[in-house]
Amino acid sequence: YSPATVNVYLSAVRAFFKYALAFGLITHEQYELIKLLAPNVRHSGETWRQWLSKEEAETQFNQTDDTLIGKRDRVALVLLLVLGLRRAEACSVTWEQIVHKDAHWILTNIVGKGNKIRHVEIPAVYMPILKAWHEHNPSGAILASVDRHGNVREALNITSLNKIMRKYK
Repeated sequence: YSPATVNVYLSAVRAFFKYALAFGLITHEQYELIKLLAPNVRHSGETWRQWLSKEEAETQFNQTDDTLIGKRDRVALVLLLVLGLRRAEACSVTWEQIVHKDAHWILTNIVGKGNKIRHVEIPAVYMPILKAWHEHNPSGAILASVDRHGNVREALNITSLNKIMRKYK
């Protein structure tokens, strides 16, 4: 876990023991010992996530092929790596959310964490990738499953998207 997440959990533990102290379930000495043993974790100043370099991201794109599944996977990589969508957001976006306005392509009304809505500009260089997939999947969710016969099916769920991402490491 990140230091911030650990500190949230530790805060909950300390609050529990503060409650126990208030109701006489533990002594003041025990409470002070718990506070001493459960301090916040220091942030090291280093990022705990690993980010892809430009070369690593390009390698991911180059691993896809021109099959139907490869085109879909390339779109998934664009949504996640280029546009920075979360997995749940990527699974829920539809073709109707892509609009062309003032010489820019925009993915509109993306519902994210906390039901916050945002808009993301799509770099024009990636529009051919989206259009190539759109020919095979013209309506509904942008990311859709493909069966073994090459038929585009229902929208992908997060579990399926995770499998795709594991395929490209």
